[in-house]
Amino acid sequence: MNFLFNGSRDGIASVLLAHGAGAPMDSAALNAIAEALAGEGLRVVRFEFGYMAARRSGQRKPPPRAESLVPEYRAVAVALDAPGPLIIGGKSMGGRVASMLADHLYTEGRIAGLLCLAIRSIRRASRSNSGLDIWPASRPLP
Repeated sequence: MNFLFNGSRDGIASVLLAHGAGAPMDSAALNAIAEALAGEGLRVVRFEFGYMAARRSGQRKPPPRAESLVPEYRAVAVALDAPGPLIIGGKSMGGRVASMLADHLYTEGRIAGLLCLAIRSIRRASRSNSGLDIWPASRPLP
């Protein structure tokens, strides 16, 4: 398993991020997200599901159903051995997969939280320089 790291190993928490269905862990969006989170004192660890990693060697397959990726994400989260609190999540489909096992990992005491990132805006979100959609705190989500 290959990982990409941003931020210090001594960060306030580690954030394990999975990619979306069609873009790899080193996509422009995930690079920007990882740099922004690391800039806030978090250690960011990115990984690719097997189907995406296989694309790097020329094996092109469509993404599997999110449910089928849960065991793979779980194995990565358990094997990571992150120092301090661990937050799991991802962009789009990666966040969806993380959300499917977050309750179990939290109950087991393996994670401290969940971070799901959706890059495409819905309705009227203001844009930040990082390309993330930011909803003003005074407004509830639609």
